[in-house]
Amino acid sequence: MSPRLHQMHDPFALPDMDRAVTRIVRAVTKQERICVVGDYDTDGATGTALAFRFFQAIGSPVRWFLPRRVGEGYGLTVAALGRLLAEQ
Repeated sequence: MSPRLHQMHDPFALPDMDRAVTRIVRAVTKQERICVVGDYDTDGATGTALAFRFFQAIGSPVRWFLPRRVGEGYGLTVAALGRLLAEQ
């Protein structure tokens, strides 16, 4: 059974989605570097890969980042940001 449009949730119901879209559009337009940050679980890795491939396909300078489970934990943390900045 395929999803129907009336069954899908509006992504703009998420807080600050309009600000996020505006910022992403600006980054793409100005060819700013984009880093897709995900998690090491299945949906996080898959979502990261999909977003990375999208930005790559439209010609944006993009990289991906998945935190290390041991030492950096789950989600975007100070340790993960430190490693990301160090790898620039």
